[in-house]
Amino acid sequence: MTKLLQNKSIIKFLGIALSILLIVALVPQINIAYGSKDDVLADTGTEESAEGTNDLEGTENTEGEEEGGLSGENALEGATLDGEEPPADEEAGIMATALPEENPEAVAETPVETTSKGLANNTDNQIIDGDVTNTSSPLTFSGNGTYTLTVNGTLRSDIRVTGGATLTINGAGKIIGTGTSSVISILGFNSKVILGTENGAGPTVTGGKGSASPGGFNNGAGTVGGGVFVNDGASFIMHSGAITKNEAGAGGGVFVWNGCHFEMTGGEISSNKAKDPDKTDDSDGPLRAHEGGGIFTDAKDTKITGGSIINNETETTTDWGGGGIYINNNGTLMIPSALITNNSAAGLGGGVAGCPHAKIIIGEKETTSAGQLESSAAVFKNTASGTSYPLNTVLRFNVPASVVSSGKNVPSGDFFLTGMGEGEIAKLLNGENPGNVVDGKLTYGWSTKYTLENKDYASKSFKVNLAQDYYCTLASYVSADNTLVRGDGETLAWRGFEVGMPPVNGRVVSDTGLWSREIGIPIGQSYESHDATLCLTNTATADGANIARSVIITGNKSGTHGGGIACNGAIKFGKFDTEEKTTVNPYTISLTKKIVNSLGDLLDTDSDDVFRFELTDKETNEKYEGYTENGNLQFALPGFDAEGEKTKTFSLKECLTGEQKEAGFVSSIPDGIDVHVSLNVEKEVASYEEKDNNVLLTSTTYTTKVSSVQIGNQSGDDAATVTNTLNLKTSVNIPVTKIADGIAAGSFAFGFKKIDNIDDVVNDPSNPTELKQANSLVSIATAEGATVKETGQLAESTKQKVEGTVSFDTEEYTAPGTYWYAIAEQNGGTQNVDSGVDYDGTTYLVKVDVTLSPDKRSLETSPTIYKAPAGATALENATEAGIKFENVAMEYAGFNLGLTKQILTTLDESLQLNGKTFNFALYDGESKVAEGTTGPDGNLSLGIINDSADEPYAKKTFADGTKTRDFTFTLKEAVPEGSSDDFLTTIPDATVEVTLTAAGSRVVSENGHTVYKVEPTEYCGILGW
Repeated sequence: MTKLLQNKSIIKFLGIALSILLIVALVPQINIAYGSKDDVLADTGTEESAEGTNDLEGTENTEGEEEGGLSGENALEGATLDGEEPPADEEAGIMATALPEENPEAVAETPVETTSKGLANNTDNQIIDGDVTNTSSPLTFSGNGTYTLTVNGTLRSDIRVTGGATLTINGAGKIIGTGTSSVISILGFNSKVILGTENGAGPTVTGGKGSASPGGFNNGAGTVGGGVFVNDGASFIMHSGAITKNEAGAGGGVFVWNGCHFEMTGGEISSNKAKDPDKTDDSDGPLRAHEGGGIFTDAKDTKITGGSIINNETETTTDWGGGGIYINNNGTLMIPSALITNNSAAGLGGGVAGCPHAKIIIGEKETTSAGQLESSAAVFKNTASGTSYPLNTVLRFNVPASVVSSGKNVPSGDFFLTGMGEGEIAKLLNGENPGNVVDGKLTYGWSTKYTLENKDYASKSFKVNLAQDYYCTLASYVSADNTLVRGDGETLAWRGFEVGMPPVNGRVVSDTGLWSREIGIPIGQSYESHDATLCLTNTATADGANIARSVIITGNKSGTHGGGIACNGAIKFGKFDTEEKTTVNPYTISLTKKIVNSLGDLLDTDSDDVFRFELTDKETNEKYEGYTENGNLQFALPGFDAEGEKTKTFSLKECLTGEQKEAGFVSSIPDGIDVHVSLNVEKEVASYEEKDNNVLLTSTTYTTKVSSVQIGNQSGDDAATVTNTLNLKTSVNIPVTKIADGIAAGSFAFGFKKIDNIDDVVNDPSNPTELKQANSLVSIATAEGATVKETGQLAESTKQKVEGTVSFDTEEYTAPGTYWYAIAEQNGGTQNVDSGVDYDGTTYLVKVDVTLSPDKRSLETSPTIYKAPAGATALENATEAGIKFENVAMEYAGFNLGLTKQILTTLDESLQLNGKTFNFALYDGESKVAEGTTGPDGNLSLGIINDSADEPYAKKTFADGTKTRDFTFTLKEAVPEGSSDDFLTTIPDATVEVTLTAAGSRVVSENGHTVYKVEPTEYCGILGW
């Protein structure tokens, strides 16, 4: 065949023949170009556009098409013999001959055409331009050959590399899987795929649904390796490109099985998902999502030295999770430096989580000569909700080998934190390995079976906020890292929780020997935890390394633990060689903060109760600062590097803020108090081994354990307790409003006094409706010792109402009770009695009920106001209206009393006056109130004028409740002018009875002031002799 292709004449003949065949094949479709766009799609099956395809779903092979064969008219288009490409000029000649030249406009409107053809297997240097569907999918490379595939456009095909073949895939195009398996399968010893070029472009791998699970893996996953599947000793190296939007039961992006090799130096693995498979029957058992949304690796030598793992997810509720990466039991992951942030877990360890066999090493920071950062991972600002723990029973309770005690095993798993209380067994019976529940108790093991007693363990003392970033249940080494940014005054790098048990002794695991403690790791100190569960939350807010981390792991999500990374094998961040460390762990002393109120009630503490303390080492004079959190006070202190028992004495001082003092808090140790601490230092050597016993790290660890803490001479349960007293206090401010209506500018005074003998004042203190004596409140409010307050100067204008206010503060209440007060207006200020101002005679009775608040942290007050009108004893509730006194500028008008003088003869006949006049005077008692002279007609008008502010008649009438009042006067006649013997000289004194009815209205007086003028509107006079 090769010789045949070297014959140019034959090639030309074949080219012409193929062109004719192509024209014949296209003729039936030429007229379609004149139809609708939908017709074209319907008749040809051509996709509307390359961009319009769904990358996740891929493109399936045509039904009935034989794998590896050519089908339809597309079999000729761009075809080659044995996969070889024709020379560029001859290919162009064939295409030029084959394309129909009629109707070029229709060709221009046709969407980008997907070329469907069977790509030849085992072909080197294939180049994919445009949009090509391989009808012979998968594109296979086998044997010991070395091949290169360049994808510049879109290749719609799965790829299979087997039998020791090596395939390098270059280009910046896209490989879209068929949606029936993994996009790239690398199978067999020495088979290898290299994706992309170092520091260059690489293709995007997408649309995969995964391959069948390998032998030995949990069949519940259904499929594995949505984007890339590596099995049977094969290798996968990723330099660039992207593996995105693939899915499978495990390893949504990449799945690397035991005995294989995976290395990532760059590129991106993103938006892949380990999800519940689409299943139609459960004859093979339940199918569930498992580990590794982005990457699942069981390879011993997995290395990720560059690239990004972002926005991947595992939906598992069964396993340990690993939204970005999961390292299985046999696997080891090496990462020189990583930024692990903004990942999330429904369980614990939003950044990193390790299950019962995991060993995790976060190494020290180092910078290479090339300026690259080789350091501890920056694990911070991840989140964990603590709401979903794996339902696999072997993850809830496991008994792995101790990392410090050869031949011994230690309890491990989630049970420390979930406890095994009511309901937990029921959850596990619906999960994986329910057969491990025996007689209502959880078991683990095969030949040696351990039984876990149902206890609370550390569940009641653990808080989820201490496991936001990190959670590992066997062995953890966390190095010091000063590259992160933290808040002002922050002294701790990590806050956390640690719990464990000694190696098992027997077959029943209970809470014997259980220990747990909250811990703090100071900035600049390392920490090693072995045979224990370690939970950590970083205090960092940003990465301050100023050198880019080589690996970015962010935005990943897990349905259980480990949003960024989950591990059941080993992880090492930092240098890749074996290390030996001496680790002196800091230790933490924990104190309890209690608050009682001044009544002796113990108060609940919450997150708002933050108190600052200083702890001073009396030997070194070093000072340590601590803040309470929900009643707990902890100090992280430097440990010791020598075994044995030790004692330390510190001085503890509380530093109340001004605001806390103002709120009533009083410290029980204002001058400080001694704190005595007994310690025991243990030395152990922890060996972090891989599955094949290769040692990654040996740490000689000195652990300082706290035996006892005593504050001063305190003992018992309160030996390590600091108690604050919250002094309860409150008072009431009682406002008083003064309304001045038409009164000239001035101020007014009011009296306020506490009533100590309320039973003497009102009829019933529980429901006061009557004063026992009218005006008794005035007497109290104006008595000696009353508090007198004066309004400010009221507005100068008196043409309208103006208001002035004062307020009275009650005494400070320190206990519940009922308190009474009287308030009345009194003489004082510039507007006093001497200035002619009347006071509002209303008085007020105020009751204040003081009760203890439900949280017992404060006193609550409830005032009730009662009003007594002037001179009255009845009380009315005025709480809503409040206390108001009102003065009104009043003007009282006088009235005219009209009389007629008649001359009476002895014959009792009326005589004419003939111009005579007579003088009369009107007396109120002995006081003359009016006088006048009759007119020529005998009529007399006596004007009773208002010549003072206290004009008695209109005022007395208006003050009467009916606004009507009777008055009695005496009328006296004086000797008339021109007296004659023909007339009686005078008439006897006469009694005049007058009935007045008064009404008022607001008017403007002559001086421009607004006044309330009261006038008698009618009267009736009756004379009697």
